[in-house]
Amino acid sequence: MEFRRRNGVSGGELAGGAYLRIVLLGEPPAIYEHIGPTARHLHTMATADDARHDVEFYRRHDEIEIWMPVR
Repeated sequence: MEFRRRNGVSGGELAGGAYLRIVLLGEPPAIYEHIGPTARHLHTMATADDARHDVEFYRRHDEIEIWMPVR
C-alpha cells in the first residue's frame, strides 16, 4: 500500500487483487455497530488474503462499504 500527501489530503493505492464486498446502509450512529460483525461475517464466506488489509469505505454518511481481500 502506498500513500502520498497532496494539497493537504492523503491519498493512496490499494494492493491489487480481488475483494469480497458488502454495502451497509443506515443512519449513523446505528450503522457503525454493524461494521465489526459484518467484517467478521465476510471472513466466514471466503479465505482472506492476509497480505492485504480489509477496507472500510465511507461512501456517504449512510453508506459504508466493507471490502475483504481474497486469495
